[in-house]
Amino acid sequence: MTPTLARVSRRLRALLRSDVTLGTVLLATFATLLVAFALKSYCLTEWKPGGQPKTCYNDIQTLWFQRDMDRHEAPYSGEVEKTYRDGHLAKVQLGAGQIEYPVVTGVFAWVTSLAADDHASFLAVTAIALTPFAFLTSLALFRISRRRAMLFAASPQLAAYAYLNWDLLPVAATALGLWAWYRQRVALAAVAFSLGACAKIFPGFLLLPLVLHLLLARRVRDAVTAVAAAVATALAVNLPFMLTNVEGWSAPYLMQSVRLNDLTTNSIWYWIIDPTDFGTVNRASAAAVIVGWALIVGYGARLWRATGAYPWVQVGAAMVTSYIVLGRVDSPQYGIWLLPFLAVVAVPPRWIVTFAVTDIWLWLQWSWLWSSPDWMMVSAMAFRGLALVGLTVVFLRSPLAVRHWPGDPRSDRTPGRPVTSSHTSTAPVTTGAAN
Repeated sequence: MTPTLARVSRRLRALLRSDVTLGTVLLATFATLLVAFALKSYCLTEWKPGGQPKTCYNDIQTLWFQRDMDRHEAPYSGEVEKTYRDGHLAKVQLGAGQIEYPVVTGVFAWVTSLAADDHASFLAVTAIALTPFAFLTSLALFRISRRRAMLFAASPQLAAYAYLNWDLLPVAATALGLWAWYRQRVALAAVAFSLGACAKIFPGFLLLPLVLHLLLARRVRDAVTAVAAAVATALAVNLPFMLTNVEGWSAPYLMQSVRLNDLTTNSIWYWIIDPTDFGTVNRASAAAVIVGWALIVGYGARLWRATGAYPWVQVGAAMVTSYIVLGRVDSPQYGIWLLPFLAVVAVPPRWIVTFAVTDIWLWLQWSWLWSSPDWMMVSAMAFRGLALVGLTVVFLRSPLAVRHWPGDPRSDRTPGRPVTSSHTSTAPVTTGAAN
């Protein structure tokens, strides 16, 4: 580690050992969001499709033009244009009434578009609407891990990505799901993760290790409850659109499946497989993710045999991180997905700093440094990828940063009495919840 990174790491370690109030965390969130909005100030100028200044790199305004959102058509209602070559689907063109994300994000984008009449107002309205989800995330993380919530509230990734896409929606759902588990509300945690998956897929990954933890702890009824709550939530959100226009509902998934494997994917597969051979990319990426997850879940089982508790949070965090590395698309803003886990898992400060530096470097390459030589972009992608590989391992090998975590026999808990520690906690522990 360089001397500069070492100094930053020491200061971060000192911060994580100090105490902060909820007001401090919320104030830090507000200040970071001000920086986030300031970074998008260039975007409020006049420009036309294809002429978006790279200094205001974001998907929100891009999709305003590409998906004809000024027409305010109901989400997933428009017709889908499909192109076939040699009998195989080759391209899916989305237009008005379509967006390449699951239902929660699509509906949210549509609702905010109703109050906008151009790309600038759409970005402003979207930013205002997303802001409460950042505060909600900070609040949930503070209730779990107190001062470590600052890893989200004051993170450079929040400043860079808060208003780049709609990722604050699933991030908030992830934090709420972790908080619900901390409060020993299994069904609510499953609902939160499932709802998050209906915005962006990654919160749904946590359901697998969560259910495994419950089964290994012989809490079969809770496991069934979690599965039922997650499935019911997914059906409640998606079924109305599936019944109304199943082709429109499925179009985003079809579109992603035939997306060209070009440089914009930030994917390792761009360097390995022909960019036009998306079929091979899909199969190779899916196989790599499955193998990676099998290894991660298996390592979690090994820890369970050694400790008596399945580390579902660490396993879930590692699954999300490995998915970013091995998936067929790795957008820069995916870095914000990992912030709730950094607040809950005791990742060493040097790894937090390494991840932040490499992640922001990649964001800079896609924005302020867009015109730099190609080797800089390639280097940013490579170093950030290596940092994520290392972080996957670190997540698995790190303990939780939260005392009195439900289901962890290593926690210092007294059944039937409120949890107390050097910092006041609001999470009561009951006898039945440990079954």
